[in-house]
Amino acid sequence: MTSLFSLPDEILVQIVRYLDQDREKASLDFWAFANWCEKAVIARAPSQRVKDLQSLMRSARRLRRIVEPFFYRHILVRSYPQPRTKFYRTLQENPSLLQHTKSAIVGCEDDFEEASDLFWYSVHTLTIVGFRDWHALEFESNDHVGTSSVQRLHLINCGAKESPLAVVLGWPAALKSLHYDADQGEWEGHGPNVPAIPWSCAAFVRALQPQKTHLQELTLTRPPLVHEGLFMGPRIDLHEFTALTTLRILDAFLCGTEDPRESWRSLPPRLETLEVYYDDTDYITFFDESEEWEWYSAGWLLELLDRKETNFANLSRITVRTCEYGPHGSYDWNDRPRSKFTWSLPAFLDQKCKVARVELRIVLGDMEWMGAADYDAVDVFPADLDVAAVRRHGEPPVRVRPEEQRGVQNLGLMSRLNIIWSRLVSA
Repeated sequence: MTSLFSLPDEILVQIVRYLDQDREKASLDFWAFANWCEKAVIARAPSQRVKDLQSLMRSARRLRRIVEPFFYRHILVRSYPQPRTKFYRTLQENPSLLQHTKSAIVGCEDDFEEASDLFWYSVHTLTIVGFRDWHALEFESNDHVGTSSVQRLHLINCGAKESPLAVVLGWPAALKSLHYDADQGEWEGHGPNVPAIPWSCAAFVRALQPQKTHLQELTLTRPPLVHEGLFMGPRIDLHEFTALTTLRILDAFLCGTEDPRESWRSLPPRLETLEVYYDDTDYITFFDESEEWEWYSAGWLLELLDRKETNFANLSRITVRTCEYGPHGSYDWNDRPRSKFTWSLPAFLDQKCKVARVELRIVLGDMEWMGAADYDAVDVFPADLDVAAVRRHGEPPVRVRPEEQRGVQNLGLMSRLNIIWSRLVSA
C-alpha cells in the first residue's frame, strides 16, 4: 500500500482538505449563536478537528508545512490567561502566524487592547466576546480609521459604551455584516459623580453611523435576561441604512415600548429578509389573548404585510420565533410539543402572505441551546500547542524525528486518512 509520506504534496493537500472538511456542520439560529460563542471561549477541550490537524503538524516537518494553512484558517482563542497570553505573545513575535487566518473568535476578558490587534490582519470574520470598555482606545492619529479588512464582525456579550463602540465600528473599511449582542446592564455602571447613561437603540445606531452605507446584514440580540421586562425603551430606527437587506432582531428592539404597528417606519427600505425572536415572553408575547386576532404585540407583522408592496418591494421572507406554543387556549399545556415546530398559519394570515408575496414561517416551542462541544465549526486554539514553536520564515524550530520512524501517531486519524485516500483514488 502506498505510504502517506510517499505521496506528492498536491495529493497531501487534497487529503488534508478532506480532513479539514470531514465533519458534520451544525447551524445555529441567530439568537443561539451568541450563547455558543460564550461557551466556546471557556471550553477546555480542543475540537476533534484541531486534534487531527495538530497530530499531522507534529508528525513531520513536511506535513507541518502543508497542514499549517488549514490549521490556522479558523482559530478560537480561549478566555483563560495561559492560552490568551501565549497567543498574543507569539503573535507579536511572529505576525505571519495569521497570514492564513480567515476568521477568529477571541475571548476578551477586559483585554480588548490586545484583541483589537486582530483588526489589522487579513482576518475576514472576527468575533470578540466580552468587549466592555467604558472609554475608547487612544491612538496617535486617525490614520487607521476605515482601514481594517474585517467584513463580518460579531460583538458578543458586548457592554462597551457608546464612545468605544463607535470607535471600533469605524475601523472597518466596509463592514458587510454585524452581530451586536448587547449587554445592556453594563451601561448602568458609572464612576463617582457621573450619571448613568442607560443603553438605548438610538445610542447603538449613532455608533453604527460609519457603516450605514455599507452594512448589508445586521443581527441584534442580548444575553438572557435575569428578570422579565428589563431594559425596555424606544424602538430602533434603521430607515437610513440603505444597503441593509437582512435584519435579525429581537422584538424588544424592533418594537420597543411604542405601538408595534408603527415599527415599519423604522425598517431599512431595501429589506429582503426579516427574522424576529421573542426572547421575553413573560413580558411580551407574540400571540394576543384576543379571539379576533387583533394582535397588538404582533401588529408589526400585519402592518408590514399590508405595506409590503408600497414600502418594501424587496421583502420576500419573514421568520418569527417565540417560545409560545400557539394562540391562547389553542393547546393543552400538558400535551405541548417538547421541541420547536412550525405553526400552521390561519387562513386570513396565509392569504395576506400570498397577496404580499412573502414567505412567512412562525416557529414555536422550546428554545434549543447548543453547547460548545455540539458545534465544531471553528478551530479551538489548543492550550497544549507550543505556539512558540510555530515555523518562522521557513525554519521550524521544532525537533522532528525521521518520518519513517515517527509517522502519524494517532491510529484513529490514520484510519480516517486511509479512507480519505481511498475516496480520492476512486473519484
